[in-house]
Amino acid sequence: MLVSEALEFLLPMPVYLVGTLFVLAWLGWRRSKSPGRPAGQAWLVVLALWAWLCSTPAISDAWLRSLEGPAPASLAAAMPRNEQTLIVVLGSGEMWSPSGNSRARLDQSGWERVHAAVGLWRQTGGQLLFTGGPGGEAEASLAGAMAQVAAELGVPPERIRLNSASSSTFEDLQLARDPIRLNPGPVWLVTSAVHMPRALGVARRLGLSMQPLRVNYRQILDLTWTAWLPHNRGPERFALVLHEVIGRSAYQMFGKSD
Repeated sequence: MLVSEALEFLLPMPVYLVGTLFVLAWLGWRRSKSPGRPAGQAWLVVLALWAWLCSTPAISDAWLRSLEGPAPASLAAAMPRNEQTLIVVLGSGEMWSPSGNSRARLDQSGWERVHAAVGLWRQTGGQLLFTGGPGGEAEASLAGAMAQVAAELGVPPERIRLNSASSSTFEDLQLARDPIRLNPGPVWLVTSAVHMPRALGVARRLGLSMQPLRVNYRQILDLTWTAWLPHNRGPERFALVLHEVIGRSAYQMFGKSD
C-alpha cells in the first residue's frame, strides 16, 4: 500500500498541472506589471483553481457524502427469510470485443453489487433479477455476466431472472416494472451508493416501492491532510459525482425521475 502511494508521485499527476498553471499565472502577473504589457492572467488563475477543484479528493468526497449518505457498519442487517422476496440488481460494466466477439465485463461496482445481492439472498431467499444490456443476448450482456457470477456463488438457476435488454438506469427499472409490481413479497434494489438517489428517483417516477441496499461506497472514511492535495484518482472521483448529478438532472428534465 505504501509503495503504491509512493509510486503515484512518479506519475504525471494533476498536482503538476495545478502547480504549472499557478506558476504561469504568477509569471504572467509579473510581466503584466511591466510598461506596455497588458494584464490578463486571471484566466490562468481560474483554470488552475478549476484543475485543483477537479483533482482534489477532499472536494469530491464532500459531494460524494451528500449523494451516498452515511456509510453503514454493514451492508444489510439480518433480514427475515421470505421466499417471495425479489432482489433487483442494476448492472454496471462495459462491453469489450476480444477477437471480434462482444463480451460483457463487470467493473468494480458490478462485482460489489452481485456479491452484496447474493449475500442478501442468502438471508431472505426469493429470487434475483439482474438487469443490464445492451441487446437481448444474455451471453453478451451485463445481466448475463452478473447471473453467471451469482450461479458460481451458489445461487440455483431457477432463482435467477434476467432483463438483458436495457441500456440505462431508466430502462433497467422500466422493463422490470411488471415483475416488481406483481411480486407479492418485499422488493429490494441493489446498486452503488452514489447511484442510489438517481435509481430511487426513477423507481418513484415509475410508481415502484423498493427497499434500497447501497453498496460500493466511494467516500473517504478517514480524511487526512493528503486528501487536500491533487491526486491521480481525484478526476475519476469528480467525474463519478458529475455523472450522477448531471444524469439525475437530465432525468428530471425529461420526466424520468422525480
